[in-house]
Amino acid sequence: MRKRKKKSNWLRLLLLHRYTGLTAAFFAILLSITGILLNHTQELALNKNYASASWLMQMYGIKTPDISQAYTVEIHKKMHWVMAFDGGAYLDQHALKCNVPLVGALYANDMLLIANATQLCLFTAKGEMIDVLSLGNKQTIKRIGQQQGQSNDKALIIDSSTGLFTVNAEYTALLAGDASLSLVNTLWSKPSVAPDAVIAPLLKQHKGEGLPWERVVLDLHSGRIVGLAGVYFMDVIALLLIFLSLSGLALWAKRTFFKRKNG
Repeated sequence: MRKRKKKSNWLRLLLLHRYTGLTAAFFAILLSITGILLNHTQELALNKNYASASWLMQMYGIKTPDISQAYTVEIHKKMHWVMAFDGGAYLDQHALKCNVPLVGALYANDMLLIANATQLCLFTAKGEMIDVLSLGNKQTIKRIGQQQGQSNDKALIIDSSTGLFTVNAEYTALLAGDASLSLVNTLWSKPSVAPDAVIAPLLKQHKGEGLPWERVVLDLHSGRIVGLAGVYFMDVIALLLIFLSLSGLALWAKRTFFKRKNG
């Protein structure tokens, strides 16, 4: 009876050893791979290469701002982008001193003209501030455009909440529109979707190089990549691996003893 009970206990230990091994196998492989990677951080340059995937940034609480508005402008026969990003205005990757949100952008009279709700901001082709022209109180700019016609001098049109405006010849003041201004035959500045090639440098500029892969692998190894719960979970896995080792030694010792006894 005692022998049967001992045999039953060893059988339970064997089954528990097997199921524990199956449960911990994946995590043992994960710990082994991440451990090897961490041992060769310098050779693999994990501290010099960076992860920049959006989903990974979100896991670490690093928020990536969206491009809320983007407008194309042709400057010296080359296309450029004027964008609202992270609470500021940009000409490609160059920060501009202009409030957001934006309502339009044009290049005229050798100047970059950018409009927000209350101002028309004037810049050089390189994004250097020239002047800021403002509407009166309780007036907002809805859009800006250029009136198309036979003349090469295309009039700037500012469509506001109180009517049409334009600028004087020197671009130093806003003027109320007269009968010559019309919404007809006006080419309005319209928002577009900025391509990834334009957005990527801005994102890199905002969040730096990104996360070092060394940090990601280390957090994966320790479980911290999913927070405190991940750390405790990896502690449980470590205890399972310890049990697996001890139960394996016990089963091996029993089998060796049995062979010698019956050998």
